[in-house]
Parts: sequence; structure tokens; C-alpha cells
Amino acid sequence: MTTKTAAQYLAVAPTTIRLLIGRGEIPAVRIGRDYRIDEADIKKFIIKNKTQV
Repeated sequence: MTTKTAAQYLAVAPTTIRLLIGRGEIPAVRIGRDYRIDEADIKKFIIKNKTQV
């Protein structure tokens, strides 16, 4: 998925996704000027960052 699609999926701005990619928190492949992110990696990111209430 693109950074825009990932941002919509997580309800954040595309710049936030690029920041997370830059930090290494979400793995991605750069294609041209944009990134492609595997949906499974987004789901792993969600699971890893869940908080207990």
C-alpha cells in the first residue's frame, strides 16, 4: 500500500507514515519518490503499539 493508503488505514497524516518509516518503525520499500508498505507490516505495527487499558 502507499503512504497515503497507510495513513488512511491508521487515521493519520501521510507525513506521519513517512516519519515512522524514517525511524524504522514501519518497514517499507522506496519506489521512485514514494514508499510501498506491506499491509502485514502495518498490522504488526498496530499489535506492537497496542496499550493495555
